[in-house]
Amino acid sequence: MGNSAALPDDDTKSLDNYLFYTNQLKSQPNGDTVDGIYNKWFGNFDLLEEHHGYIQYLFPIRLGGMNASSQPLTKHESELFRKDPNIKQRIIKSYRLMLDFYGLVLEDENSGKISRNPITFKERFYNLNTSSHNYLRITRILKCLGVIGLEHFKPYFLNHMIIEMFKYNNLTNAKDSLIRYWLPTLRKEEHLIYFDNLIKELSNGKRIVKRIKNSLDGDGFGDEANEVTWQNIYYDSGFNVDLENDEYFKSKDLIIHQDDPFAHLR
Repeated sequence: MGNSAALPDDDTKSLDNYLFYTNQLKSQPNGDTVDGIYNKWFGNFDLLEEHHGYIQYLFPIRLGGMNASSQPLTKHESELFRKDPNIKQRIIKSYRLMLDFYGLVLEDENSGKISRNPITFKERFYNLNTSSHNYLRITRILKCLGVIGLEHFKPYFLNHMIIEMFKYNNLTNAKDSLIRYWLPTLRKEEHLIYFDNLIKELSNGKRIVKRIKNSLDGDGFGDEANEVTWQNIYYDSGFNVDLENDEYFKSKDLIIHQDDPFAHLR
């Protein structure tokens, strides 16, 4: 089933995403079951870069994407995902897979804290900096995390990426996507303001984010700013991340993992 538009809010029969995440359906085209992807694709960077049909299955959202064979996530499926701890664990594993592809490591699956992979990051950052279709993938990943109850993962990912870009001058081609699309997936305004200010601080005032409400000028509020949908409502999962006092954020620096945790897959 493929459709780039959202499905009706009362649709309870379209279950492709649920069937995929319960290992009953293969991704299309030329894909695999979710466990098959974990077992065969994890660490296969060339395949993850060149195959364009899996990301909509691993990270479904309300609107479809470039894969006509995939199904947009329904409100009903989102509710099933949020209630099923096994599905949530699989989505965390999907997140690990993509972080590894980007040269990053999920340090703590409870908080969402991430680190840099010291062995692979140079190669993976080069790929990410020169393959802009991955910026759309990251937007999708962040939206999906919010929808299924992992909104609290977002601040740690975004904090890391801001420091990579504006403190260490990595991934410079992704700066606009970070500001205009990744950050606006946050649903707590105080978090958005914090990170906008962090960009200004780390860039020594050279990059000032300007978000003007009810205007097309400036950096905007993302591609969902004027949409009130079940997806927006589901984003905020009632979490609390203290950006001002948490030592991780106060350091304004990176965590570097001690080794490559998936070296055995290379």
